[in-house]
Amino acid sequence: MDRFVSSPLNGFKTHGLKGFTLIELMIVIAIIGVLAAMALPAYQVYVARAQVSEALNLMNGMKSAVAENYHSSATCADNQNSDHFGVAHQNHILGNHVQRIRTQTSSQAGETCEMVATFRNSNVADALKGKTLILSLRVSSGSDVWTCRSNDLNSLYLPSVCRP
Repeated sequence: MDRFVSSPLNGFKTHGLKGFTLIELMIVIAIIGVLAAMALPAYQVYVARAQVSEALNLMNGMKSAVAENYHSSATCADNQNSDHFGVAHQNHILGNHVQRIRTQTSSQAGETCEMVATFRNSNVADALKGKTLILSLRVSSGSDVWTCRSNDLNSLYLPSVCRP
């Protein structure tokens, strides 16, 4: 079979080539590289936000014990050195990305108690290493009001309830 076919446009015989040229393949690879470069930072932010959510979920599980301790004794549970009235020792409260959660008296005006979650220095997003997330209790008109903040985390990584 002849590999030449006649072209109706010019009357010359051309090769019946099939497939992609090297330039076309290089263009496709470049496009994939650009898309990956745009997607990677967004994925890293997503991973960091998921790890911050773990800390917030761990602290949410402790809210009732901290509030009950405050209302019954008018002091905040301090779990730095031992278990304290239903609040486990700070090193016993941990997650995959959270090293510890400490409960203590808040230093902020108007707040009573706070829980401070400290992120690990390894196996965690770089933006979170050693940083803290704080959940504070404020008693207002007999109601418990919890607020979330961080002094060292970028607000990009905070859940919407924690953003200023």
